[in-house]
Amino acid sequence: MAAPGSPTPAASLSSLKLAQSAIFAGGSTTGIVTLTSPAPTGGAVVTLNGSFVGQVIVPQSVTVPAGNTSATFTIGPTPETFFTTYMMVQAHCGTSGGNQARILEVDPTVT
Repeated sequence: MAAPGSPTPAASLSSLKLAQSAIFAGGSTTGIVTLTSPAPTGGAVVTLNGSFVGQVIVPQSVTVPAGNTSATFTIGPTPETFFTTYMMVQAHCGTSGGNQARILEVDPTVT
């Protein structure tokens, strides 16, 4: 707890969740980032990336709107694969920190 009169600490990244932990190649899923406290005026930018450029398609960032604690983003579509592949999805929130990472399993498309 902050001392009376001290500034409120900046929001940091609390969690990164994937709507699905496994998807078929060519598919997509949703990611959710959650902050430790509501985003400030102007929102909070959370930087995103995948483990292999061009392998997991994620936006460069997602903005948590001012006053909110979470935002969603789309992962995919993923590339075609002939064998199960594991990709890392990472998130980081500004200078206040809070790094998170999750593994996404991409399974071959059933033909």
